[in-house]
Amino acid sequence: MGRGARTRERIVTAATELFAERGYHGTGIAELLQVARVSRGSFYHHFDDKEAVLVEISLVPVENMCTISSQIAADGRPATERIRSLAVALMEDIAAHQSQWRVFFREFELLTADRRATVLAARDRFESYWAQVLDAGYRSGEFREVSKLRLKGILGMFNFSVHWMDPGGSVSPQEIGEDFVELILAGIRAEEAHQERTF
Repeated sequence: MGRGARTRERIVTAATELFAERGYHGTGIAELLQVARVSRGSFYHHFDDKEAVLVEISLVPVENMCTISSQIAADGRPATERIRSLAVALMEDIAAHQSQWRVFFREFELLTADRRATVLAARDRFESYWAQVLDAGYRSGEFREVSKLRLKGILGMFNFSVHWMDPGGSVSPQEIGEDFVELILAGIRAEEAHQERTF
């Protein structure tokens, strides 16, 4: 990693921690520069303004989950197995990047219209992979049809974990993801699949 990339990384890392702890509006440029150990000129070499840092912090975890989720959605396994993989992958990523996700969920609405639209487009793309797998499960007879509203509810259950999950706690992120997906499957599994599981 070159010097410029390291400087940019320091800025993003410092901003992530400060935004997560104090909020976007509660963090000033001077404080950010001090924590990141960069000059004002260096900051503006990498970012147009403070809001541009928030865009990057918000986009990185979502784009990362888009990459992971697209691979899971396309891997050809039964939809039930893919939903399990999507759930565990999301929970593990939230645990590994808790500060980034906290900033994303709490602060991205503060972005101006064009920048917010960019982040929302990435979020919609991420949600589309879940929708693809749920639709595949409906078409294969594994699941009942899941509406967009219910998908929002399903993902909200995972997303809210950023506020309470302890990655080093007695229950691992993988176990939480697996437990959540059992709850989801109990609600969306097709009647035929429910009956098969009773024998």
